[in-house]
Amino acid sequence: MPDPIWLKQRDAMTRFSAWTVFKEGIRGQKGWARQWRDPDVKKHYDIVIVGGGLHGLATAYYLAENHKLKNIAVLEKGWIGGGKAGIIETNFREETETDLFGEQVVLCGGTSALIQAGFEVLVEAGYAPEMAYFECLHELKLIVDLIYEGGIANMRYSISNTAEYGEYVSGPRIVN
Repeated sequence: MPDPIWLKQRDAMTRFSAWTVFKEGIRGQKGWARQWRDPDVKKHYDIVIVGGGLHGLATAYYLAENHKLKNIAVLEKGWIGGGKAGIIETNFREETETDLFGEQVVLCGGTSALIQAGFEVLVEAGYAPEMAYFECLHELKLIVDLIYEGGIANMRYSISNTAEYGEYVSGPRIVN
């Protein structure tokens, strides 16, 4: 049986030279042949990862290596690294330091500490732990969804006047 056409095309284009990269840069990257094939779609997958770019691929790799899953699909709107989620010009130092700060201080450290402290304040004041949990953790998702949907201004517009007062007055006092 002869090799499929995609295999011939892939093998013909895997040899890159500096001249080819330069030439394609000048031509606007229009002359590259596809470097992948269209896979056959299966009726069933163990896991389907939608989007995520390199993070989606890394997740698929992690699941395959550590959980022995072999039937994984990664769906992307475009090609990996094509910027469908957005591209921000940066450098290695800026990317790593802001990522570490954002994840360690704000997202994981700050958010969990704020939730736990709020929970403890309400419980120590005599409120039921279930109510404290609901107010400090469950409603966080609702607020985050509002921010994700339209930014902080959308969240401010969508919450009650009492909550908005707390956002302007109490919030800065807690952070400072």
